[in-house]
Amino acid sequence: MYAMAVHQLSDQLVQARGASRPTPQGGSNVVRAKPGLDINRAHKDGAPWWDVDVSKIPDATPTVHTGNYKANPYTVLGKTYFPIQDSRNYRAEGTASWYGTKFHGQNTANGEVYDLYGMSAAHKTLPLPAYVKVTNLDNQRSVILRVNDRGPFYSDRIIDLSYAAAKKLGYAETGTARVGAFANPDAAELLRSKLSGMSGRAAMYNGRFARQAQRLEYVLPARA
Repeated sequence: MYAMAVHQLSDQLVQARGASRPTPQGGSNVVRAKPGLDINRAHKDGAPWWDVDVSKIPDATPTVHTGNYKANPYTVLGKTYFPIQDSRNYRAEGTASWYGTKFHGQNTANGEVYDLYGMSAAHKTLPLPAYVKVTNLDNQRSVILRVNDRGPFYSDRIIDLSYAAAKKLGYAETGTARVGAFANPDAAELLRSKLSGMSGRAAMYNGRFARQAQRLEYVLPARA
């Protein structure tokens, strides 16, 4: 329907990421990822058969990320992409699309499980995970999303949203929309608050947060 061609990348891409996919934890109600890749499956994608009140689905809440980021070069369909290391000044305008039922329950590029009712997105070059604010330029609706996947692999589209996110922005029925997107600094602000109680070098050398502090500076506007 309106989905992008690839969101589960090939074995070659998995190797490029340099990390194995995590095993979901929890009881039997956990949605487990489905293995495999079919780059020709996009035409089978679509919206769920039942209506969803997306007004009750909250935007993604930026949180402090203490694990590894996915920012290694990778190749899809013969083209190599180089994720940006510094997204501090990331701004973009262009066409957004969405993906839905065909990919629901499958692994995203950073090993999370795609939920078509979640507030997430796929991007070709932002480090994973990241947070972006996306605005539909035709109706000025905005959402905050967690970027945890790669795509869309069409040159004229800049970002691929979950079904719920597209519906909140008002373009699930039309398939695409003209949007503006920019890196959201809230996650970095959360870290600053976390470190605010530490003095001088104690914060700098704190083993758990030092790397995160450096990474999250990338999404902050340049300081005066």
